[in-house]
This record gives sequence, structure tokens and C-alpha cells, in this order.
Amino acid sequence: MRVMLIGEVASLLRVSVSKIRRDHNESRNGRGNFPLSISPPGGTLRWLDSDIEAYLVSLSAAPPVVIRSSQEIRQDKKAFAERQRLADEALEKHRKTRKLEN
Repeated sequence: MRVMLIGEVASLLRVSVSKIRRDHNESRNGRGNFPLSISPPGGTLRWLDSDIEAYLVSLSAAPPVVIRSSQEIRQDKKAFAERQRLADEALEKHRKTRKLEN
């Protein structure tokens, strides 16, 4: 088990030291999932390498981000517009039918 300094953690995660401090503070306040440090109060921030490794594993277990092409987005918009048009037609037909009944 090895102790890592904040600079080492930032380098490993490829983020800035200030980002590590922000994430750490959010976790301390119960709003984040970044590992808590093992530092004494007021001391230099330090983490166990096993905690950082577990954090990295949790990040890789996150669901993948789906990136859609502009063509897929256009197709979805067209399909939505068609469904909306059909719904509008059905509503208009329903209104006409109700007028005829009255």
C-alpha cells in the first residue's frame, strides 16, 4: 500500500490539482464520490493508492456515453414530427366527430 500526494493523483487522473481539491471537498460535504484523503486536518492531501485505484474502477464501470451522428438525430426529429402530425390528425378527426354528434 502506497500513499499518494495530490500532485500524483492529479497526474494519474489527468486533471488539475484544483479539480482534485474540488472533488475532494464535494465528497467531504457528502455530494461526491471521490475518495476521502487520509491526511491529518490542515495537512497535505494524501490518498491510499488502493482508494484511487478503486475510484478509477468505479469510473470505468459507468455507463458509456452514447454519441449519435447528426444523421441519426435528423432521423429521430423526422420520426417525432411524423408522430406529432399523426397525433394532430387524430385529434382533429376526434373533434370533428364530436361536433357532428352535437
